[in-house]
Amino acid sequence: MARTLLILLLIATTLQTFARNRFWRLDGKRVEAELVGVEGDNALLQDKSGGTQEVPIASLSRHDQNIIKRWRKKHPAQTDTRKATDATLRALEIKAAEIINDIRQEKGLSRLAFDGEAADVARAHSRDMVERNYFNHRGKDGRTPFKRLRDGGVNYRAAAENIAINSSAGGAAEAWMNSKGHRTNILNAAYNRTGMGIWRKGSQLYLTQVFMD
Repeated sequence: MARTLLILLLIATTLQTFARNRFWRLDGKRVEAELVGVEGDNALLQDKSGGTQEVPIASLSRHDQNIIKRWRKKHPAQTDTRKATDATLRALEIKAAEIINDIRQEKGLSRLAFDGEAADVARAHSRDMVERNYFNHRGKDGRTPFKRLRDGGVNYRAAAENIAINSSAGGAAEAWMNSKGHRTNILNAAYNRTGMGIWRKGSQLYLTQVFMD
């Protein structure tokens, strides 16, 4: 009897883990992620790297939608998970900015201070590129990186911006260093602050990094 109960307990634990960490079909790809919240009409999925993306529930399969319905019933009081999402993204953004700082330090340059307000502006641009399906320094609203920073209340004397789409922050940094213009921004000794903003689309990261003095 004790052995039977132990086996049943192990099965229940396995099923519970599978329910939290399962495969979702995103942008035609099978992605392993955990359902960490529901916000409005969007599900919040967090992958192994800690990155979180919002996925329209209507775009998911009926099976996945039923999983989300059960999650909502189990967490009736949890209606706003924005703070948790923001914290997860910010940790990823700081990590990505540190990769760039390591490159600068290796080249004998000072490390850039992380500017939270500039990072919010950068993240908003990354999210806008994902949600409106484009990839450009100039937004769909016509704003340049400099106008976005000013509108976000970020003061600066000079500024520059790098953008990338990559599966990892390290891959984006490598691609930037292999591009003359992006490399110049990273290794510009005049800059002393940075804002890194990230948003997810399936397995891809959209990264926007601004440099300022």
